[in-house]
Amino acid sequence: MDTNLIIGYAGFLIAVLTLIATIIKPRARTKTVFIIVALLILISTTFVLWGPLKIAIEEAFSIPDIIEEADTVEENAAEAWGPKDRELFTWEKPATYPTFNSITDNPNLGHESNFVRIREAGVGTYSDDVDIVAGKEYEVFIYYHNDADVILEADGMADNVRVRSNFPTKLEAGEVGQIKAIISSTNTEPLEVWDTAYIHCEDDLVLMYVPNSAVLHNWGTGENSTDGTILDSESLFGGGAKIGYDSRAWGFVPGGNEYAGYIVYKINVE
Repeated sequence: MDTNLIIGYAGFLIAVLTLIATIIKPRARTKTVFIIVALLILISTTFVLWGPLKIAIEEAFSIPDIIEEADTVEENAAEAWGPKDRELFTWEKPATYPTFNSITDNPNLGHESNFVRIREAGVGTYSDDVDIVAGKEYEVFIYYHNDADVILEADGMADNVRVRSNFPTKLEAGEVGQIKAIISSTNTEPLEVWDTAYIHCEDDLVLMYVPNSAVLHNWGTGENSTDGTILDSESLFGGGAKIGYDSRAWGFVPGGNEYAGYIVYKINVE
């Protein structure tokens, strides 16, 4: 049985026994006793409900179920992702400083180092290796997550965070193209992380960005939320588009899963 449940049930039992003792011996029925019983019930309820509550919180801030989970990262190119010597973390033991996409067992994405994916627009799940054909649109997915433990608060904040991406505008028949994204910050370790997705074709193709299709998605709410913001394409495909959770603080991304998000942009293939 889960340790939290054992502690919770034990607390309930102690509370019940205390109440019974109070009833049997009315003189012991004091305000202090009832306060102790109330605290025991509150603490016990917290332990019993923590498991389901934790699951509910994680599900509330999970990415859509359209991502092909990656247990490992791609190894078919020397610079597919990186830097490869950066420290990696787990979902239960996050980073003690600001860093991006360095958790190896994200329950939604898998290995966060594999954060660039692609799919035919609106069809199936995102993958990091796709065959493309003329006459269709494709969506590029870029995930970001400041892996700093949420308890670090301001010390875990990533500053001046930008995302930039690039893709080939032409492909010859049989050529393998690379779609790359780089997440950078001025105070993370490392200062940049990058990843690559691959596209294959059987014919000569021309690839074009679909105007105004680069959209930032996150779980922010209220008038200051950045969720749904269209990113400037010159920045995204140039020096980097600033991202953020709060429109009053573009470029700042706190640590924690609830502040993670992703960018999706479209490519038209002819």
